[in-house]
Amino acid sequence: NMEEEHDHAIQIQQFVDRIENEVLSMYDWAGTKLAPFEDTAFKFLSARKWQDDVAWDTLLRYCEVVEEIGPIDIMRIKDIALTGTSFIVPEPDNQGRLVQFVFPRYQPKKMKDDIDSRLAFIFYALDLAYQNHPEACENGAITVLDFTGVPLERDKNAKKFFDCIQDAYPSKMKGTYIVNPPIYFKILFKFVSLFLKKKTRERTQVLSLEELQERIPEHMIPVELGGSFEYNAYDWVNERLLAEGHPQLEDDLSEELGMSSEKKPKKSKKDKKKKKSKKK
Repeated sequence: NMEEEHDHAIQIQQFVDRIENEVLSMYDWAGTKLAPFEDTAFKFLSARKWQDDVAWDTLLRYCEVVEEIGPIDIMRIKDIALTGTSFIVPEPDNQGRLVQFVFPRYQPKKMKDDIDSRLAFIFYALDLAYQNHPEACENGAITVLDFTGVPLERDKNAKKFFDCIQDAYPSKMKGTYIVNPPIYFKILFKFVSLFLKKKTRERTQVLSLEELQERIPEHMIPVELGGSFEYNAYDWVNERLLAEGHPQLEDDLSEELGMSSEKKPKKSKKDKKKKKSKKK
């Protein structure tokens, strides 16, 4: 209603004032990274149910993490993005939520151990998705994890990863769906649960592929999980390189990145033609 919108507008302006008066003097990158400040204020406030103090604490934690992990840009995260280990579907679902798919088996070990770059990638992808779909700030996001081929091992960076995602990023996690769990999944989840908040644990479900299609539209589900959506990591990276003023990729980097042949990012016909014409 109009009264609520008026109250939210006041909260946003107060949040912006605090960014300008407190945060900008703390971090030299904040003026660029958090701009436009009104959008940042909306994202943090709406994700934290318009609770000023909670939203502000999340922003401060976000800034601490960004300062710690270093630059968050396409040049930093392109190698991880090219593996196709994680992506967000371009359009929200019918409830206005972001839908993210994660395939841990596609991530080379050397990248898995680089926790700072993994966080930079997640932050980059989420920042971009919320920028394109601000309504999702209030509607939240769901994550689907395909556990096919995930080995029984402890991730030494698990605590830092989940602490940052839960406490330092302004996203309403509406649900986490696990598909294709291995027989030892209960052991894995028992370990991971140590770092999850109660609400996150309660919203984590193990689903069959049929049940997944009852919760997410078929056209948003990747082909490998029984849907019709085809994600092209190579094209996504090239689009972001172009958007940020960098040269686009020309070569297939999958072998260099340690990727398996079954998950090499596909090149579009457009990219292939471009390369042939360049050779001529």
